[in-house]
Amino acid sequence: MKMKIVFLTDFDGTVSQDILLTLFKRYAQPGWQESLERYRSGEIGSRQLHLEITPGMRVSQRELRRFLYYHCFIEPYFSKFIEFCSQANIPVAIVSDGLDIYIHQMLENAGIKNLTVFSNYASFDGDRLRIAFPSLPENCSCGTCGNCKRAVCWKYKEEFPGHLLVYAGDGPSDVKVLGEVDLVFAKDRLASYCRLHNIDFTEFNDFSDILSDIMRIAGSDD
Repeated sequence: MKMKIVFLTDFDGTVSQDILLTLFKRYAQPGWQESLERYRSGEIGSRQLHLEITPGMRVSQRELRRFLYYHCFIEPYFSKFIEFCSQANIPVAIVSDGLDIYIHQMLENAGIKNLTVFSNYASFDGDRLRIAFPSLPENCSCGTCGNCKRAVCWKYKEEFPGHLLVYAGDGPSDVKVLGEVDLVFAKDRLASYCRLHNIDFTEFNDFSDILSDIMRIAGSDD
């Protein structure tokens, strides 16, 4: 029996390497590590992390595009995964607490078109970045994230009733969706969190692992 699926995925560390951390290391002003440690310890949320670091980054649009083209890449099996989901009529969206400017550019570099992206917003002002955030939902009990991933889950549950809501992620920003989705693919810190709190998950290394499971769940004969 075929099962209807909706697939949501984190970006940094899941679809690609941790691009935001890579950009912080290269373009942020001295002292950014302190903000990152405060975020990792839970002292501040991702919204405050961005407000403290992103406006201080110094990079032009041309330089960022060049850096992304030569140094930052989509996970090799992701394109094949997207191709299968398109053929199987499985909606896919990226749900990131990172920045739209590198997500869209990297997808374009990989030849992936028309993929829905939910993320924070950044724009160029010379060699400076301006940061903006999606509106937080009224029923958000947190208020500390830049992009509320739970709100995206609520949106897709409402728009696709009767579908299996699947999520893939790797880090702290993905923890808050765990009670909102039906199936979790996890690795790295998210997998460790799930083990610690006895939360069911499927571990993966790359999107070839996820593709195999999604093909089975969707009832594909390929």
